[in-house]
Amino acid sequence: MHAGECVALVGPSGRGKSTLLRCLYGSYGIDSGHAWLRPRAGVGEAAPPAVDLAQAHAHEVIELRRRALAHVSQFLRVVPRVPALDIVAERAWQAADGSLEREAAREQARAAAADLLQALNLPRPLWSLPPATFSGGEQQRVNIARALVVPSRLLLLDEPTASLDAGNRRTVIDLIRRVMAAGTSVVGIFHDEEVRDALATRQVQLGETADRTHA
Repeated sequence: MHAGECVALVGPSGRGKSTLLRCLYGSYGIDSGHAWLRPRAGVGEAAPPAVDLAQAHAHEVIELRRRALAHVSQFLRVVPRVPALDIVAERAWQAADGSLEREAAREQARAAAADLLQALNLPRPLWSLPPATFSGGEQQRVNIARALVVPSRLLLLDEPTASLDAGNRRTVIDLIRRVMAAGTSVVGIFHDEEVRDALATRQVQLGETADRTHA
């Protein structure tokens, strides 16, 4: 798929839409075929070679998740008792430019996390609290912020707006459009037709050989 493209996976339940996303994220093994992903080059680095997700070793998948691959699932799964701000900042810190000092990288990561949480309308008093105490919509905004805090080559979305109200849905749509414009490719599941119509450039019906171009 092309940079900046959003492919929506469509079809009834049980066709394997979420399974396909988990395969692309490296949570499930891939028995056959290939799924190539080229990571972004770091500052001053040569373009890295493409990685076949179907054959990648665990350490390669972990490295891809730091800089090139992000996943928004339907549920937030994090270490208990860690504040929301640190959950989002951790991914940015792991992907930080190696030329930065450790403390500078942490501060930069926390600033990026704060900007996203603010953009997603998560109340500031919640930033220092663990998300286990949050509502479903608040948890999902933390989930989305963690995925978007690092510019990725491939963003995987599994019903990212299912628990959000109309205003926050529009905010998330705008943020995803912004990362697409910057070159991030998206594969997503969107049962909400408004969200799918706003984002998808192409739809793929699982179980059928043909796809449908989104008008």
